[in-house]
Amino acid sequence: MLENQARLNPSRSRISSGLQLLSALTMGEFSGFTGYDPSFLGVELPFPTFEKDLEANLLVVNESANDASSRYYLPYIHYSVATNTRLRQPVITAV
Repeated sequence: MLENQARLNPSRSRISSGLQLLSALTMGEFSGFTGYDPSFLGVELPFPTFEKDLEANLLVVNESANDASSRYYLPYIHYSVATNTRLRQPVITAV
């Protein structure tokens, strides 16, 4: 029973360590991934912008980026995700 509870409720330190590891990744490690394509449907659908209070809690994946789509969205193959570090879950996924 306790083993199941440990699996369902991972410690905060493990979650924090995972977020720190993710934030430590460089964009070079994702160079093969294009992420979300705003013009995929033939109509330009840009990434949403964030209010300042939410932006303060987002995981920064590219410190040197000037725009939110590069700074907060982690590109995967054909989709991108922005993660809230306080809630420890995705805020938005763009597919």
